[in-house]
Order: sequence, then structure tokens, then C-alpha cells
Amino acid sequence: KKQIKNYLKENSIRAISQIDVTNYIIATEESGWFKLNTSENTIKPIALKNKGKSFIPVSTRNIFKEDNIIWSNSEASILRVDTKTLNTKTYNHKPANCLARPNDSTIVYGTTNYMLMQFNTKTKTHKPLFKTDSLDIIDIEILKNNCLIKSDNSCGKYDFDYKLDSFNNHKESLESDKEIKEVAQPIWDNLVKSSNIKDY
Repeated sequence: KKQIKNYLKENSIRAISQIDVTNYIIATEESGWFKLNTSENTIKPIALKNKGKSFIPVSTRNIFKEDNIIWSNSEASILRVDTKTLNTKTYNHKPANCLARPNDSTIVYGTTNYMLMQFNTKTKTHKPLFKTDSLDIIDIEILKNNCLIKSDNSCGKYDFDYKLDSFNNHKESLESDKEIKEVAQPIWDNLVKSSNIKDY
């Protein structure tokens, strides 16, 4: 009979990313990142650095590994980590509630009452996609060339082929798109039960 072992019980865990067969990065809300080795059952803090000083990421929401580079976020910054040196670079803009990566040069992130944003990892630049100034974007999922967006009381679809400037413009396309409804079924079920739906 296998026993369940708990790690970081005193911390709020925000993201988990597998590095290799036995190692994982565990990101916490306020205590930084840890490396979990499942074969040795050990967990150790990752000593990240920024400009020569100790750096503790806060509110990490996702982790994307690319060769010897990790892309993530910390508070109001997109975060780049060199896994060999553990040196970091930060690219400040707005706090990210959630992140997704549709391709190797793009990170899409949601914000609170601001914009759906895009960060280009090649040019290191932030770019607004469209306004979400009345929404708290809490989750993003990339499906083919579409971005599914979940807020506290709504769900929408952003098609990267079109630069629509309003979240509400997606209502008709989402209602007629069976594939999107199927993928977002748990979200959809909760939405249709709500009496105060404004967006779909």
C-alpha cells in the first residue's frame, strides 16, 4: 500500500512543472520556487538571483521550459530564468493572473480590469491584444489558433487571426462554435446556470 507524502504544507502552491523524469519545479505564492526530486524524496529551495542579489518569485502562475531557459512570471513581471546560472531577468508591465504559451515566441497573459496581454520572448516586448477592463481574467487555455478566456463570471474566445478590440465581440462566435463549447464544457455548464451572465 503506497503512502502519500506531503511537501510544502505551509505554502500556497501556484504552479508545478516537470523538469525531467524525477525532478519538478514547485512555485509557491510567496516563498519562491523549490525543486522536488521524486526518486530521492527531497525538496530544496531554488536560489534564483537577479542583478547579483537573491530573488524570490511571487505569485507565479505558470512555468514554460525552453532548453536552458525557463519563462514564467513574478508579480507584475514576465520572468526569464537561465537554468544553468539561475540568473533571472524581469520584464515589468502588469500583474499576470494566468499565462499560456501558444508558440515558442509568445506568452499570453490575463490581468485584472486591464487587457489581455501578449509578451514576445524574442523581442522582449509586451503588447495589448484587447481590453478586458471590466473583467478579472483567471484562466487561459490555448486551442489551435484560439484563446479561451475565463473570468470570474464569463467565458470567451479570442481568435488570433482577428484583432477584435472588445471581449463582447466573441459572444456570437462562441455560441455557434461547438468545438469551443465541448472543450470548455465544465465552464460552460457553470455559466448557463448563472442568472447574471453578460458575456459567453
